[in-house]
Amino acid sequence: LPNLTPGGDSLQNKSFASIDLNGEDEVRPTLCVEPGNNLHVAWQGSSAGIGGDQEVFYAWNRTPGDAWSPATLLGWNGLLDGPGEDDVGPVLGCLGTHQLSGVWASNDDLDGAVGSDYDLFNALGLGQLYDRPVPIKNSVGTTSTHLLGFDIALIGQTLHAVFASDDPTLPGGGDFDLYHTVLGANGWSAPELVNAHGGTDASHDNEPRLAVGPDGRLHVAWSSDFNLGGVAGSDLDILYAVRDESGWSAPELVDPAATSDSSPPYEVSPRIRVGADGTVHVTWVDFATWPGPMVSAYSLNYGARTAAGWGPALVATQPTGEWNLESIDFELDPAGVPHLVWYAIPSWVGSGNEHDIFHSWLVGGAWRPAELVNDGTND
Repeated sequence: LPNLTPGGDSLQNKSFASIDLNGEDEVRPTLCVEPGNNLHVAWQGSSAGIGGDQEVFYAWNRTPGDAWSPATLLGWNGLLDGPGEDDVGPVLGCLGTHQLSGVWASNDDLDGAVGSDYDLFNALGLGQLYDRPVPIKNSVGTTSTHLLGFDIALIGQTLHAVFASDDPTLPGGGDFDLYHTVLGANGWSAPELVNAHGGTDASHDNEPRLAVGPDGRLHVAWSSDFNLGGVAGSDLDILYAVRDESGWSAPELVDPAATSDSSPPYEVSPRIRVGADGTVHVTWVDFATWPGPMVSAYSLNYGARTAAGWGPALVATQPTGEWNLESIDFELDPAGVPHLVWYAIPSWVGSGNEHDIFHSWLVGGAWRPAELVNDGTND
């Protein structure tokens, strides 16, 4: 799946480097760039040599060529967990020179300490060595709960995480709500509620994504079926909030037209970035059918928030194939121009009917026609 990081003036076709584990399937990569242009990648995969369940792997590249380090486990609990105790969905962050952080979801019960539901784990790295994974949620217990997305961000040298959980011991109760926690000297802080309506509603708030603004404030976008203000309806819409010294702001609708649409479409899979001028940029997918991991895509949309509020949503692209809900990534280039990458199987731009990677960017208030990133016309 595609993953973007800031830097560089354009996307260029490069030779393909491989980090393979004996031909096993490897999915959901995450990339971060350390100062000095050292590349770090983590991903989800399996290996018969360590039980055959899903693990989180890691490799790095300090050269301008294709010389990647041997793959190693990011979640070292993978050496000790049993069959079916999976580590999935990694998010990797570069905190500074030789300082890394990895977060992932796992149903490893740590020998009965945390239960067999999915919980969030974090490991910190110094160079290429990672410490013992620790749970992010202090109330991890053995309660059967579920996760619907998480993300991490760095403010200064402080690591922040948000996650969606239906843990009934948390302030939002047993429905899915968003929580924010901070890594300090004594470990991860007690989770605080992000969505202000979470303590009294029964809606589902999930898929949180984080970004840090130039003023150091934390911004989050997520998908929710909460009937915000009594006008959003019960379909899924993209909501937004920002955190300052007084706490989290009241949620806002990212798409002003969300008050007049209905089910379907569903607004899901948000991505968020904040420009140097403070403009908040959010992308999301409107799906015409739901649920299912692979569904027909309706459109990929974009909205921006300035001091005047949220502007009208723009359609970034309208594919004719199928998308995976986790296949979109979004970044601002050094000039503040929004860029999107995704994978799809459309039969346009000469790509054939297999999965290919596509790229588009915003110019003059309109999104450019999609272009192929990989050599999709010949593979």
